[in-house]
Amino acid sequence: MSTFSVEVAIVDNGRVLLVREPPLHCWRLPGGPVLDGMTLSGAAIRHTKEQTGLDIRLGRLIGLYSRPQWRAGGDTACVVLGLTMGGRRELGARVDRARYFFPNALPDNLFPWDRQRIADVFSGQQRGIIVDEQVVWPFATQEMDQILPSLAEEGFAEPEAALAEALRRLGVVLSAEDVAALLQGS
Repeated sequence: MSTFSVEVAIVDNGRVLLVREPPLHCWRLPGGPVLDGMTLSGAAIRHTKEQTGLDIRLGRLIGLYSRPQWRAGGDTACVVLGLTMGGRRELGARVDRARYFFPNALPDNLFPWDRQRIADVFSGQQRGIIVDEQVVWPFATQEMDQILPSLAEEGFAEPEAALAEALRRLGVVLSAEDVAALLQGS
């Protein structure tokens, strides 16, 4: 089944706000899934408030990013510009950091697809774009307990090494501690 999510680019003085959530500890744009019965704008406003404490209104559409080979059924993300209207920046329950970054100084452990999306935020384009991302879900359609044995057959005997390799193939770099924490939560 295909998934649909919304991500919000909040820009301040040439910097974009990113959030980081355990256990992966990778930076990303604020946002989340558009659940049944939610509007796109409602989901964007709610996820941003829950993750950053900021009240926003939506600005222009940055783009629609489609990943047809992502998980079973694919994924589409809508990226919008978020204009801060108030609130106080504070971390949500599932976020351990929130910070502004200049687009030329993004963190190494940023989800790889967000690099292009952030570049599109600062590109100067005035109309939303549609992008087909040829990103393949690194775990095919298998569950985690099926992935680790298959990677073990490739020579990754330790679960931590196997998971780290699977994530490396996706472009996500994690510390050994983060990988261990992820395995404990899986």
